[in-house]
Amino acid sequence: MTYGARIYNANGFLQITGQFKNLAFRAKGSTVSGGTALPGHAFYQASYTFAGSAVSILAFACAAPCAILSCVDNGNGTFTATFAVNGTGVTVQVFVFDDPAYSTIVGNYGVRVRTDDGSAVAFDSRTRYMRVINFVGGSEASGTGPDGGVSYNNSSSSIAVVQTQLRCDSTASLTIVPPSQFTYAYNFAALVASISGAQLALSKVAMSTYGGTVSASPSLPPSYSQTGWGYLILDVSNF
Repeated sequence: MTYGARIYNANGFLQITGQFKNLAFRAKGSTVSGGTALPGHAFYQASYTFAGSAVSILAFACAAPCAILSCVDNGNGTFTATFAVNGTGVTVQVFVFDDPAYSTIVGNYGVRVRTDDGSAVAFDSRTRYMRVINFVGGSEASGTGPDGGVSYNNSSSSIAVVQTQLRCDSTASLTIVPPSQFTYAYNFAALVASISGAQLALSKVAMSTYGGTVSASPSLPPSYSQTGWGYLILDVSNF
């Protein structure tokens, strides 16, 4: 027989258990968009480098439409996330959650829940853990996508989102113009998230558009469509 505890939050999500460790708050920071806009649209890049591990999760909150384009392992215990943000000089708030071993414990009193075999601490109330309040997601192909725009109101005064899957489309075209010219066009559109207080707004917008006529065949990104999308919504009040 094993022993332990299971505690759920008001939204029905399992928060504490002796079988699994929840991710803990590790760091908070911010980055500001700038540099050169992506071609054809007012989207600018912002990057954020953070210490992390194999289980790190990055959440963000931005008042302007925003999406994570990439997150690269730098190979030295740090990762760099690149955001596309609608506007220059816009601040993106970033929250890092990780294995509780990397968190800061505050205070001398609290509650500990150990794993079922007693070999490790699964929960310590002196640590601030990731608080999940909702998940939204689906597939545009099945008609459950928010391409046309949708808003979600949540029960927290301050939220951030974990982008689990980016809905996007990449379209490239190339036409030969006799005798020796090439007309090309490229468009990249993606789902962006903006947060105001406890409200999350999603919509798909064009981020990069360019084209022209040249005398040599250009190298274009491949065409593809990612129809799935998903966002984990976190309560980040007091983080």
